[in-house]
Amino acid sequence: MRVTRKLLLAPAEVERALGLHSAVAEAAVVGVPDPVWGERGVAFVVRAEGAALGEDELLAHARTELAGFKVPVRIAFVDALPRSTIEKLARSRLREQATALIKETAHEYH
Repeated sequence: MRVTRKLLLAPAEVERALGLHSAVAEAAVVGVPDPVWGERGVAFVVRAEGAALGEDELLAHARTELAGFKVPVRIAFVDALPRSTIEKLARSRLREQATALIKETAHEYH
């Protein structure tokens, strides 16, 4: 769960919406601190094999499936999502990557 403007938001809802796009093989969403919203979502997406998909296209898709405050602020494409030794999604590693990504591009979002 992440909190956006005092509203609880389940990452699974956003991940499901992103996964509806035919070019998405897998998606994970984590929250990163935001001074205005509390937290903002950053999505990590594995493209389906052979698929060509850009951030703008996937964000546009997300806007058709989700309320505006649920749409991730950023989408990063990765070859694979990090997993633990028991194959559980390593959200803590994704949060670290998301925080670094947002810091690098902070001027674009505030």
